[in-house]
Order: sequence, then C-alpha cells, then structure tokens
Amino acid sequence: MDFLNRNAAAMQAVSSVVSVLVTVVLVWITAEYVKLTRSLAEAAHQNLEHQREAAQARRRHLHSLLKTLRFMLGQLPADPQHGEHIRRVPICENSDLSELQELSAQVGTQEGQEAALATVSMRWLRDRVEEVRAAEPPKGYDWSRFPWDRWQVEYAFARDHLNVIWQAVD
Repeated sequence: MDFLNRNAAAMQAVSSVVSVLVTVVLVWITAEYVKLTRSLAEAAHQNLEHQREAAQARRRHLHSLLKTLRFMLGQLPADPQHGEHIRRVPICENSDLSELQELSAQVGTQEGQEAALATVSMRWLRDRVEEVRAAEPPKGYDWSRFPWDRWQVEYAFARDHLNVIWQAVD
C-alpha cells in the first residue's frame, strides 16, 4: 500500500496510458467491424441484384420459349383437309418441353401446373407427327386411322395452357 501511495502519480499515468491504448484498440476493432459489416451488406446487395437479373433472364428465356412453342403449335394443321401439312411443320423437342416445365414452375405454382398439362398434350401431338412422318413414302400414311377428334382436343388443350402461361409471363 505504501508503494501505491508513493507512486500514485506514476500509477495514474500508467493507467491513463493503458486506458488510452484500450480505447485505441476498441476504436480500431470497431472500425474493422464496420468495414466488415459494410462489405457483407454490399455482397448481400450484389447477390440480391444478381438473383433479380437471373430471374429476369429466366423470364425472358421462358417468354422466348413460349413464343417458339406457340408458333410450332400454330403451324400444326387443325383439320383433316390439311393433314399432309404435318410432314413439313417443325415439332418441339423433349428438352424444350422439360425446359418449359422447369421455367414455368419458377414463375409460380399455377404456371408450373399449366406447363405440365400443356406438355402432356404437346408430347401427344408430337408423337402423332412422328408417326405420320415415319410412314413409308410410297404407301403414305393411312389418314383414315388418324385420331382427328383427339388431335383437335389435344391441340386446343395445349394452346389454351400455353396461353395461360404466356399471359402470366407477358
């Protein structure tokens, strides 16, 4: 105790220096924490912006895919009088239909369901087109066997479901 009394001024000076050093260290730590927090906030903002851009790109891609599928569907003949036209129309690929389902589901549940329904009809139509194209050219296709009633139902079904998705995306 006597030591403290004799060296009170020195002890006070040392404690002031230690207090200043602790304050400086705390200020430095706080500044580093602020920098880190700012960089995390910027990274989160950039990530959010990237997600928005990616969503917009997926929506544009879905729009383009829908446009293509609607065009292809529109090229298919709707009645028996134009049946031979089936041989010349473009048809959709499985990958296009899978992509339609995936992208539509990302827009919303309803759109995903509409895409699933449209896909079933589009695949049925595509299978009939491939059936006609596979017929031997010299003999041709037996159009009396062609299921025109179901063709028209599936055609309308695909068109209507694609239009629902189109309206949601457009």
